[in-house]
Amino acid sequence: MCPKTTARLPTSSRQSDSAAPKDVTPDMRLLLDAIDQQGMVSITDGDGIIVYVNTVFARSAGISESDLIGKPHSTVGSGAHPDDFFAALWETIEKGEIWRGRMQNQSAAGELFWVDTTIVPFPAEDRKSTRYVALHTDITDTVALENKLREANLNLADIGKIQSNFLAAMSHDLRTPLNSIIGFTDIINEGMFGPIGNDRYADYLTSVNGSARHLLTLVNDILDFSIMEATGYKFQLERYDPVEQTRGVAKTFDWIAREKHLTIDVIGGDRVPSTVLADPRVATQIQTNLISNACRHSPEGGVVKITWDRDANGDPFLQVDNEGDPIPDEVIREIGRPFMVRNPLHASDTEKSHGLGLYICYRFVEARGGKLDISRNNGVGARVRATWPADVLKPEPT
Repeated sequence: MCPKTTARLPTSSRQSDSAAPKDVTPDMRLLLDAIDQQGMVSITDGDGIIVYVNTVFARSAGISESDLIGKPHSTVGSGAHPDDFFAALWETIEKGEIWRGRMQNQSAAGELFWVDTTIVPFPAEDRKSTRYVALHTDITDTVALENKLREANLNLADIGKIQSNFLAAMSHDLRTPLNSIIGFTDIINEGMFGPIGNDRYADYLTSVNGSARHLLTLVNDILDFSIMEATGYKFQLERYDPVEQTRGVAKTFDWIAREKHLTIDVIGGDRVPSTVLADPRVATQIQTNLISNACRHSPEGGVVKITWDRDANGDPFLQVDNEGDPIPDEVIREIGRPFMVRNPLHASDTEKSHGLGLYICYRFVEARGGKLDISRNNGVGARVRATWPADVLKPEPT
């Protein structure tokens, strides 16, 4: 059996009764007229030979009702479906079960149509008396729209890959000169080849170094964001001392500590693990973002406190506290969203961000089954705590 498609639904009642049953009652005629307004109907015998079609079916086939009677239903087939498609169809209806599915068919003029079809079997003693009633609804426009959407999605996927590749390449090209700027300014600031002759130059170098480090953090955020959104992130796990690793990260913020006269303390709590199993690069990125935020939003002479410990459940956590203006409610509320709109009262114009760093921390922590919480530090500043299940980081006791 190869049911057919309707082109457009008619706007008038039945135009031809040549193929209609002769013994229908007035109520049955009303029903047939109503069906004509809804879609196509075809009835075949047990061999798939057409014994009845309605006007809409005939019009969409481009063949008169009388000419369709006695023809196999495959007359309106498009040849688009494989043999096993129809084999499964026949297997279903010959068992007396209803078949539902989509078909592509073809009119006498060669126009292709798609229909959503339901075939209801009415078995009889012999195949000639068996009836298969097929109801068809035109879905040609729907299928065309689905194909366009599918093509658009494929194009979007390609665009996404291009964008991710572009961001990765740009991030790499930006990080290389930034690392050079940071490295050379560190050498000059440390006076490795002699002192700087003018204190103002030293101040300028400190600002250049700090700006380069801040820009490097943003570039790393963009790279991590593009990787996570496109392909996810594959963790490279190592066992290391979390406190020592964090002290190394904190030392890279000596420049801003000097500039703002901050105190940056890295503390191991009473139950701090001696080692954890984690990805040190990801840990560095998380800590860089959290410490950077804490330093930037700390007041002159403030304290940034970074603590490693375990909670009451034995789960290891990293906590970063800072002082200053209370973190806005919108940041606490929307921590799991990228590109958050920051409260301009919480930072100077040069310090405004879009929350990408916090979002990346949130995603990295969540990806390993952890949780990132943000609150106020005893009513001021911010307190950010990343907690991981003990069975994930597998902490070793001190």
